[in-house]
Amino acid sequence: MDWELDFRWSYTPTPENQSSIEEDIQATINDYWFDDLPVCPGAVLQVSLGSSDHGLSKFGGNVSCQCGRSLLAFRGKSDGSGIEFWPAPDQ
Repeated sequence: MDWELDFRWSYTPTPENQSSIEEDIQATINDYWFDDLPVCPGAVLQVSLGSSDHGLSKFGGNVSCQCGRSLLAFRGKSDGSGIEFWPAPDQ
């Protein structure tokens, strides 16, 4: 079973980059974090993404349960490479 993710972008990436980033985030969460996230039963995870610089070459964001609890934080390059995840500080 895979988590259902609701991606929310604060900027508009290129379609290729958006697809690559969303696929990488989905795969990473399902492959590496699936059993470790304290998610409400049946929850849809909300993934908020924003650019961390004015040139839109980097992005960052967080993954939250639909109840509002922050679960993971992440950052990477806007081409979808180098995405790093870590547990959210308040988890």
